Amino acid sequence: MASAINYRGSMEVGYLNANNLVNLPVYTVATLPTANVQAGSIAYCSDGNAGSPDIVHYSGSAWLAAASGATAATS
Repeated sequence: MASAINYRGSMEVGYLNANNLVNLPVYTVATLPTANVQAGSIAYCSDGNAGSPDIVHYSGSAWLAAASGATAATS
């Protein structure tokens, strides 16, 4: 039986080893946060890959779409 950890806050780990689904926060390009975001943060962006859904990561200065490496944008 799978167990779940429900944690909200900040936690530093060396790596994440998940044997189950990982739920990422969901944003649109317009709602992706820019304040207090650490480089390497990841999220699911429903319109971040030229209007299509994609996983995005924060480079320290911009959210980048995983599929293309381009700055997350709706078009």
